[in-house]
Amino acid sequence: TLRLKKGERIGYGGLYRATENLTVSTYDIGYGDGLLRYDGEGKLYLNGMQILGKVSMDSLCVKGEREEIPLIGDAKEIARSFGTISYDILVKLNPGIDRTIIH
Repeated sequence: TLRLKKGERIGYGGLYRATENLTVSTYDIGYGDGLLRYDGEGKLYLNGMQILGKVSMDSLCVKGEREEIPLIGDAKEIARSFGTISYDILVKLNPGIDRTIIH
């Protein structure tokens, strides 16, 4: 968890610039693990938490503070955010990633 002050930047090339003081959580998963790439343009949410900056090869940053986040809540919703289909989201995830299915 990181406290970011208004005007500070994070991510590749400092792409994301904080418009307010905020808390940022970093997670050890990225496009190298099968998560689809995001270029940091516009706003993209992962289960209600805004992704800040680009998705890196092995990490991503989100606005807020939570120890864990569900990576895939509704695969169709996430697929729409990335402009693809739900199967694309599901089959690309590295099989070494721990999975917990919640009904």
